[in-house]
Formats: sequence, C-alpha cells, structure tokens
Amino acid sequence: MIKNSIYCLFFLFVIVQTFNSFSQEEARFKIIENNKFGYIDQTGKVIIPPVFLNAGEFSDGLAAVRVNGRYGYIDIQGKFIIPAAFDYADAFNFGFASVYINGNVKLIDKKGKEVINNRHYRNIRLISSNKAIVNDKKDFVKLIDIHSQKLLSPYSLERVFDFTDGVAIVSRLKRDKKESYDYEVGLMDTNGRMVVDFGRYIQIKTFANGFALVKSGYEKDDFEGYIDTKGRLIFKRQLEDQSYLYKDLNSGMTIINFKNYWDPVKKEYTAFQKQYTAYINLKGEILLNDTLNWHLEEFSDGRVFIKEKERYHLYDTQLKRIGNESYGFVKGTFHNGIARVMKKGLWGIIDTNGRYLFEPKFDEIVQIDYQAKLLIYESSDSLDQSIYGIANLKGELIGLPIIQDFDSRLFQNDLLRVLINDRLSYLNKEGVVVWEESDLSVTELPSFDTEYMISGYFTAISDGDEADLGGFGKSRNSAKQITDSFPFETNKLSVWVNEIADTSFSEYKGFRVYVANKTADTIRFGAQDSRLYMNVQAKNKHGKWADIEHLPSSWCGNSYHRLKLMPNEYWPFVTPAYEGEYKTKLRIKLEYSDKGKNGKEELQIIYSNEYDGSVNPGQFWNKDHHIPAGIMDPYSY
Repeated sequence: MIKNSIYCLFFLFVIVQTFNSFSQEEARFKIIENNKFGYIDQTGKVIIPPVFLNAGEFSDGLAAVRVNGRYGYIDIQGKFIIPAAFDYADAFNFGFASVYINGNVKLIDKKGKEVINNRHYRNIRLISSNKAIVNDKKDFVKLIDIHSQKLLSPYSLERVFDFTDGVAIVSRLKRDKKESYDYEVGLMDTNGRMVVDFGRYIQIKTFANGFALVKSGYEKDDFEGYIDTKGRLIFKRQLEDQSYLYKDLNSGMTIINFKNYWDPVKKEYTAFQKQYTAYINLKGEILLNDTLNWHLEEFSDGRVFIKEKERYHLYDTQLKRIGNESYGFVKGTFHNGIARVMKKGLWGIIDTNGRYLFEPKFDEIVQIDYQAKLLIYESSDSLDQSIYGIANLKGELIGLPIIQDFDSRLFQNDLLRVLINDRLSYLNKEGVVVWEESDLSVTELPSFDTEYMISGYFTAISDGDEADLGGFGKSRNSAKQITDSFPFETNKLSVWVNEIADTSFSEYKGFRVYVANKTADTIRFGAQDSRLYMNVQAKNKHGKWADIEHLPSSWCGNSYHRLKLMPNEYWPFVTPAYEGEYKTKLRIKLEYSDKGKNGKEELQIIYSNEYDGSVNPGQFWNKDHHIPAGIMDPYSY
C-alpha cells in the first residue's frame, strides 16, 4: 500500500545523493521489499537483504542506512563500518560525509573519525578533498580548509553558488551611503581569491559552456557582455535602447532581445512596440534581424533550428541552411552531435548534418542516454495511458514498451530503475528484467516512520470575501455543518484529534482531525496557498513540546490569503500516525488572528487534545534535507 506514495512521478526533483562511484563489478542498487530497503548487484542478486527503514545510494564504497531512528554507514557487503548513531547522514564524497545530531553538523572520514565539529556551522558542502563551503548559524557562508579549518576567503558571504571549472559566483551584503542594504556579486576561485572583484558587475549569470553573462549596471552608459572562467571579458556591448542579451553563449553566438528596431541603413534604432529577438556574434554583428522573430532557439554544437513559416530548418553559425529537410517541431538543442526532431507527428533523431540516424517513428522521445547510446520513448497502452520503452540510437526496439515510469538519471552502471506492473524493477541494457519487487499483498497500512519534519498539509477552502481570496494551493476541503454527534467544546473554537486510526494519510495510517467553530462569530484564519497555520508537535526527550512539522514560507505575496469558518461549521483533516524510535505524546497547534480584549486583532494559539505516538529525533529539526525523489522515496506524501 505504500507504493503509490513511493512511486509518484519519478525524479521530478533534483537528486542530491551521489550514485555508485565505484567499479561496476562492485555496484550496488537499492531495492525495496515490504517497505524495507536493501541492495542487489548488477546481476540482480540480493547482496544486502532489505532490512533498513531508509537507505541512500552507495558512494565511496559506503551507503548511509537507517535502523530505528538513526543512520550509520554500511559497506558493499552490508557490514556496518560506522555505527548507526546519527539523526541524519549525507553520502560520502571526497572521502568525507556530513552527519547530524540534534541539527548540529559534523564532518567525518570513512572510519567515522570527526574531522570538523564546529557548533557554529549549520551545514558543510565539500568542493574537494581538502576544501569545503560552510554555512554558519548566522547564515554567513565561508570557504575553509578542511584539515586546518582556516578561512580561505576574508569575506563574509551571503551565498556561494556551485563551482564550475574552478570558480563560483559569490554574493555578499553591502551597505550603501543611505544605510540601506543590498547585495553585490563577484567571482571566486577554490583558493578564496577573487577572480572578479565585488562591485565590478551588478550581475553575473550562471556559467554555461565556460561563459557567463554579466552586466555592469542598468543605465544607458553601462555595458553587458560575457566573461570566461578566468574573469576575462570576451565580449562587450553598451546598453542602449532597451535591447539586452538574455541567453547563454554557445558556438560564438547568442540571442539579443529588442524592444526597438535596428535600421541597418540609417544605423540607428527606430521605435518598434513589439519585442523581438535576433542573433549577435562576438564581433557585435546583428544577424537574422527580423521583427517577426519573437523567439529564437539557442545554438549548440555549431547548429541552430530556426522557425520559418511554421516549419523548423537547420542552420550553421554563418546562418547558412543545412539540407532541405524541414521539421514540424524540435526538442531542445543538439547534444553530443544529435537532436530530436518531429515530422508528421512522429519523432526521430538527426546528426549535425541533418542526416537521420533513424526516420521519425516514435510518438515521443522522452530522454536520451548518450553514454549508453539508448533512448526512452513514449507510447500508449490499450487504456490510452502513457507507457515507455527502450530503443537504441538506430531506432531499433529493445524489448516491448512495458515501463510505467523510470529513473530520469537513466542507466547507472548499466541498469535502469523502472516501474513495471506497479512493481519496482531493474532492466539491463538488453531490456531484460534482472530484479523485480515481490508481489506482496499488504493487509494493513504502515505507520509513518520518517526522519524529516514534513511540510504543512492542513488545507481548506471557504467562500471568502474578495479581500480573502488568494493563494495558489488547491483544496476541496470545504466546511461542513456540526451535528450533535461531535464532542466539540461549547462556545469555543477547538481542534480535536480522533485517536482511532480509521483513515489513511497518503497510504499511511492516519488520525482524523477536526477544526470546529462552536462560537457565535465567523472566525478568519491566515493561510498560505490554502494551508492553515497548523502543525503537529511532540514532546521531546526533555519533556518539552516542539514542532515536528513545519510551514514552508513562500516568496510570493500572492500566496498569502485568508480563510473563514462560519458558526457551527467544521473542517475535517487527516494527520499521519507517526511511528519512531521512542514513544511520546503528540498534539496539534493552530495559529490564527482574532480580536482580543482591546478589540484589536491579536495572534491566538489553540492546541488539540493530546494523543499517543512515537517519533524519531530528526523530526524535531530536519526540514532542509528532504527533496522528494519519487521512485524510492518513502516520504512522497
């Protein structure tokens, strides 16, 4: 019964754990049986039986696994090398891993020895075997030497982006003459030296193909251009007439957006209300200057697709057309010398000379594994539902299309993780199933055994006034009339948890929850995307109440709105039946605004009845590490 939550939309989010980084002969692949995790080898043989409550991928020959509420590390034979003593544990990288206890991070080596234990650090991000980026608890970012723990950069940084070719974009807080605050950006190398000083550019975009778009400012006298990873300005143009660069530089070409029209005869801009795009090369020459081109594709591998009269044609960097073929649609750009194109409603693949590797034949080419030289194509089954198959780059089918969903990282160590007949399975590059999950009939829903603070899920809807409307979350949970059978307190707003587990929370055991208004007044609640400010708390090991769920913040002001509950109405909800390392008491907290004794709106907090449960230590703090991953994520609720 847990499958539906585990298998929803495989890997729509970025996977942060590293996959197998050791030899293929020793590769291990994660499996799940009866809600427990284990590992197989490349042939499908079970090497480590499924006994763990959660498990990571192997990296540096070790994998983080959870038993009860704690993580430790096992080797490829399943032997514990580092005991299970951590609330949470990251994958090993460069011979080190970050582990957490009570929200405090440590860096350990492969023997479990502490390398960094600084209570002022919030997290540690490795960039090499001897350097790391750390966030302190004041949210400053620093570059340090792992072994000496000395600062390599003298700056207090607000953010350090990922390093690319030895450099990273960094930002810091600055104070201007008016005593207001703003951010400035620069480019730093792995030794903490500034490749591009702060203040030189007001904007540095992410590096792609070895180049980054920069702007010196936004005034007419300022300029924009591209720098390389050495900080050298390889192209520069003055900002003028509201035109601007806005795409990556590739094959010596990029795209410029015009809000005015460049007259090549008069050599000046003339008023033009509709925006359009053109190509510009490193000489500053404007190419394909047509006001009808509101959107152009980017160059890649020295090629580009240009749409003309509702058809796409292939061109080189001199904008000379290659071949006479035209396409109804194209997907993305060239990569490794090939591209996906559509003709007469079907998809095929061409090379940079426009030659077909195979003529269009598939309903959809979803992804290409360039290393394995295989592709995933989409078809439809008898119920007109999407189903996937594997083919080679000649268009030859490998097995039948029987895959319901697949790991978007495609073939890792020659195996593909898939879902077939609602079972987790692994296919090899010949399309043979080397392992599949047993068809176990689960007669009882599992409890929710997690090491994360899950985010807010108490959503509701009401017939709000115009001022109350807003938010992007969707809910069908409208208020219902209270009957005499509900034991709510008279003349109060109350939250009540029914301890009888007669319902489910996303395929887990759950308790019914009610928010009931037995007052004579309409009560209004602050909400974010239909979520009430309501979450579960538990007593920690010190006997103090603390949150085990969190309410994520939204950067968009339109997410915030109000809900209202009329007199003698209630909202029904479901909360998980948590299970963890130690037994405790739980309750639900609800925050809302109401008129106080002075007649002004004041924050009000009410609590539900207490009920029994059990939790894990990570639930009190661990809200930043969980990125739902789908295919083997036990917490995709």
